[in-house]
Amino acid sequence: SSWCIVRCFEKQPDGRFRFAHTAPSHFEIDGPVRPKAREVNYFIARMEQEIARNRGVLSAEELGEYEQALAIYKKLEAR
Repeated sequence: SSWCIVRCFEKQPDGRFRFAHTAPSHFEIDGPVRPKAREVNYFIARMEQEIARNRGVLSAEELGEYEQALAIYKKLEAR
């Protein structure tokens, strides 16, 4: 159903950073994973921003990918 990783950062006394990143852990959840309303609303807003920002820059086909994603998120919002 999903995967998870862990990242950590540590600032060193000399101002440099130490960084670690795990490999993904995959797990299954019984039933569908349902996003929270705030998460769906965030992606709706982001897709609308990207469509507005890229209109006149991207081709109709490329802009269509954002519009397709927006339609998917709006269906999730209706649930």
